[in-house]
This record gives sequence, structure tokens and C-alpha cells, in this order.
Amino acid sequence: MKARKKIIVAAVIALTGGVVMTSASANTADELVSPMDQTDISAIKSLSSTELAKLNLKLRRAMALYYDNSYQLALPLFQQIAASIETQDVLYWLGKTAY
Repeated sequence: MKARKKIIVAAVIALTGGVVMTSASANTADELVSPMDQTDISAIKSLSSTELAKLNLKLRRAMALYYDNSYQLALPLFQQIAASIETQDVLYWLGKTAY
């Protein structure tokens, strides 16, 4: 259970703009997220560990492609991420990549 909490917190950090936390509890992550993203954070918590790992990997790939100026390759990944988790930060990167 402790490992799952850490994965959830890592996913919350990754999907909400890299918020740095001092605690690995999901309650702390909730307090640091804007009210608009609360619904999606609940969706993140309901994902299995495998789904969270896949989502995190997809986000890492998308960000790596973006910073390598491979916007055409990063765009479909951001679209897939935004289809499952629509946080403000994910939508920001989707728009930034599409632009």
C-alpha cells in the first residue's frame, strides 16, 4: 500500500506541474492541487498501479519529445494523456505542443 501511495503522489506531481512535496501522503497532494484539478486527481487515485506507471511513462516520453523539439511526435502523446486526465497543466502542455 505504501508503494501505491508513492506512485499516486508521483503521478500527481507529474500531472500537476511538478509540485514539490515534503510528504508522501495523498492527503498532502490534495491540498496542493487547484480545485479545478480535484476531479482529475480523484481519477488518478482510482487508477491501478500499472495504469499509473503507463501514464507516467507516457508523460515522460511526451515531455522528452517536446524538449527535443519533436512537437509532431509529442502531440499525440499529450492528446492521449489529456483524454484520460485533463488537468490544467496537461492541457497547457497540449496547447503549447500544438502551437
